[in-house]
Formats: sequence, structure tokens, C-alpha cells
Amino acid sequence: MSPAVRVAVASDAVNGPTFVALSATGVVWAKTGIPAPWVTLTSGVTSIAVASDPSTGPTVGAVQTNGDAIVKSGTLYAPWVGVVSHAKELVINSDPGRGPTMMYLSTDGGVAVKYGIGGTWTQITGGATDIAVP
Repeated sequence: MSPAVRVAVASDAVNGPTFVALSATGVVWAKTGIPAPWVTLTSGVTSIAVASDPSTGPTVGAVQTNGDAIVKSGTLYAPWVGVVSHAKELVINSDPGRGPTMMYLSTDGGVAVKYGIGGTWTQITGGATDIAVP
């Protein structure tokens, strides 16, 4: 693993901590558990996100250089699923009742949210420059 420019962590009582790292060259690595080995997940990425809950497990998200946001949920070895295009940033939160809640900032400043990977996006504002979850 080369030096990371961003590292994110999420944890829950069943799965423990999941770490996601992004390199300067756009490679994404992740691992669940401190002693676990790093796994290369994908490349061509500009932004990462991670959340976890005891029912769903870890959900990892990434924004690719072409603006497509992709996510995988339940395990680091799950397939990537495309969730939206024209994304600048993606954030994820998760709870055992609803699973992952995603929010994205579009390249034109719009912000939308949805419950679950297969949910429907709901536009909540425009003119934003940044997004975050607690």
C-alpha cells in the first residue's frame, strides 16, 4: 500500500472497524479489523466514504474520476453497484433499521439523499459546495 491521501473508518459492534484508504494515484484499499490485511478494491477514484451497522455490515463508497459514484455493501468482496453519475462527493451513514443512507453532492451543486443502495434519490438542496455526515 502506498501513502494514503485520505483514510476513513466506520465501526459497529458486530463487524468491528472497517478502514478505507485512498492513494494519491486513485487506488482504494480497505480492511475490516485492525490486524486484517489491506485489500485493493478499485482504482480511478477521487473520493471515498464508509459506514457500518450490525445488520448490514460495512458499506464502502467511492466517486470515480468520471463522476460515477459506486458502492458495495455487506462485505469488502461484494460487487460494486453504480448509484449515481455526475457526483463530486458521496457520504454514507448507516443504521440497523434502514441500512445505508447515502447523500451526494453533484457537480452542479445539487444535493440528494436516499435510503439503501436501490432506493430513490430525493433532491434536498442546490448551490452546495460541500457535504458531511456526523
